[in-house]
Amino acid sequence: MYYKQIQVGHITIEFHSNWLGEEVVIVNGQVVSRKASFAGTDHSFNVVENGTVSRYILTSKLSMMGEALLDLRKNHKLIAQNIPVPFTGSGKPAGRQQNDEDDEHREASNKGLSFELPVLFNQHKTAGLKKLNEYHTEDALEELKKAEEKNPKDAEIQFYKACAFSILEKPAEGFEALKKSVELGLNNRDSILTNEMLAYIRIQPAFEDFVHSNYTQYDPNKINPDKSN
Repeated sequence: MYYKQIQVGHITIEFHSNWLGEEVVIVNGQVVSRKASFAGTDHSFNVVENGTVSRYILTSKLSMMGEALLDLRKNHKLIAQNIPVPFTGSGKPAGRQQNDEDDEHREASNKGLSFELPVLFNQHKTAGLKKLNEYHTEDALEELKKAEEKNPKDAEIQFYKACAFSILEKPAEGFEALKKSVELGLNNRDSILTNEMLAYIRIQPAFEDFVHSNYTQYDPNKINPDKSN
């Protein structure tokens, strides 16, 4: 889970994004936008301030290094740029970190804005997800393998690898990645049945038994040969 809270005067803007790319923006406790995107999108909403309606656009994006960032515009004017979005892991907001020496944080404070400073995250995982969403599948796999080396117990990395293998029509490796993802505690198993990138795996004769086994077993004799074979 990625989470960021931004304070603009009396307005509290909260940004949430989960591992499936589902983004939610909450303003003063009310949901104002829901969208799904791996590479970033715009969230538009109106806020009444001193009797006047202000138009806000919160833009999510990824840096060249794969870091999650936000830009904020008010009435078409950029008021905050490249706000880092910490990965909290637990799905709960990251604790606020104070650093008076950080120039970016101080500049934001001067503008009446506040936000948490970034925490460590797996940049290879984020970069792999970005490349996967852009269908640069081979490059995505390379990044995801590096991400796995950094965190071998991350179930989401295995899920993304399965998506990549499915796109490349390599069902044997895809089944193995899904199996490992479940073993590591994949939170949303329904995504195995609904994610578009896993379509090629779902059409395999072995998939029905795989589902019935609670994603723990599959028959290698019931899957098509990998495309590369």
